[in-house]
Amino acid sequence: MMAETPEPTEPKPKRRWYQYSLRSLFLVTLALALWLGWICHKANQQKKAVEAIRGLGGGVYYDCDFDANGHFDTNGEFDAKGHERPAWFRNLVGVDFLASVNEAWLDDARVSDAELEHLQALTKLTALDLSGTRVTDAGLEYLRGLTRLRFLDLSDTRVTNDGLKHLQGMTRLETLWLDGTQVTNEGAEQLQAALPDCEISHWPYD
Repeated sequence: MMAETPEPTEPKPKRRWYQYSLRSLFLVTLALALWLGWICHKANQQKKAVEAIRGLGGGVYYDCDFDANGHFDTNGEFDAKGHERPAWFRNLVGVDFLASVNEAWLDDARVSDAELEHLQALTKLTALDLSGTRVTDAGLEYLRGLTRLRFLDLSDTRVTNDGLKHLQGMTRLETLWLDGTQVTNEGAEQLQAALPDCEISHWPYD
């Protein structure tokens, strides 16, 4: 008498769960790798921008340079939310991987329109000083993406009415200095209408 052929059995649920776990782990690892890659890319862009600014004779301040109350912190031991962060850790991994540049000061620096391209990587800028530089209307186009700016100094530059269109999207702007430029009273008034919450200082170029 022939033995009966055993019926095939279903895979154990545990094995199926294990397969799903490996797939989930792979997807999570892939997502994490993409996120870290993006972080590194942004950090490297910011680092190059900071190096370019300093090479032109300017300077920057990071969000970690201020404490939770907005007071300047010479040790740079605070993160963007004001939480304390050890300086040794910042020095170990690099400040550009931990903090964002909040302010850039290029007053009287060797800056023309072409150099402003570096600022495009600093999308979290809240203050920018370009006074006394050779910036013209063409250079202001590089600032259009800096929509977090609250302070902008363009005094004693070569800016005219034509360049003000690049500033109309800066709805968070609180203070704008246009003293000593070729912007006319009419141009300043039109920009004021577009940015009603911004205080614009304007003394025409003599």
